[in-house]
Amino acid sequence: MSPRAARPPSVWILGSSPAGASLAAALGVPFAFAHHFGRGDAAAAIEHYKRHFEPSAAFPEPYAMVTLLTVVAETDAGASRLAGSADLMFRSMSAGRPILLPSPEEADAHDWTAEDLAFSRQRRRGQAIGSPQTVRDVITELPAHTGADELMLTSQMYRLADRVRSLELAAEQIPTPVAAQ
Repeated sequence: MSPRAARPPSVWILGSSPAGASLAAALGVPFAFAHHFGRGDAAAAIEHYKRHFEPSAAFPEPYAMVTLLTVVAETDAGASRLAGSADLMFRSMSAGRPILLPSPEEADAHDWTAEDLAFSRQRRRGQAIGSPQTVRDVITELPAHTGADELMLTSQMYRLADRVRSLELAAEQIPTPVAAQ
């Protein structure tokens, strides 16, 4: 027998632009802004979503989430190196040459052009990449800055152990709600 949910899962709209926010608002469903893509203005999209939200039977109030690329290591340099794998993969994809996620060693060996580096800087802007201390501010400030009700951490790293450790370090930086203390 397969497990069954008491009720079906909620339908969400994941978007990275005002168009996605508009669709979620019109349908009266929750909206997740794909901030982890490193493009777009999460605050503007979520504000647009909440301002134009049409209540539905399932969701009488708007509910927004923002996603956050999260790469945490013991040091800023260590996290930056781990993030280089996804930087290279996304850069290759944007240039029309998709590749599988390379190892950090392969990313280190890549001949990074000025355009590659500019792409990576843009992609990393506003993301949680660094030591625990570095990412703490991003994790705590992004929901307040964007008006999001919830934060989803996402991570792409070559080695599973690095990903698990990154998320463990990130979890330690999430403030405990006052009610839970």
